[in-house]
Amino acid sequence: MEINVVNHEITMADILNIINFQGTPSPGQNKLVLRINGREAQFTTSIKDGDCLEIGWTI
Repeated sequence: MEINVVNHEITMADILNIINFQGTPSPGQNKLVLRINGREAQFTTSIKDGDCLEIGWTI
């Protein structure tokens, strides 16, 4: 496995691309939840080493 060195800030959007997050919610779920360390996050929120991420859909 090759490891790439990152020379820029990693954002929540980068993580969503890396994990291949499903952009379509399951039936009955319509709100995207993005949290970093328990706080609401945006696509442009920076991620730091050790951060705890929550990503998913809710009602």
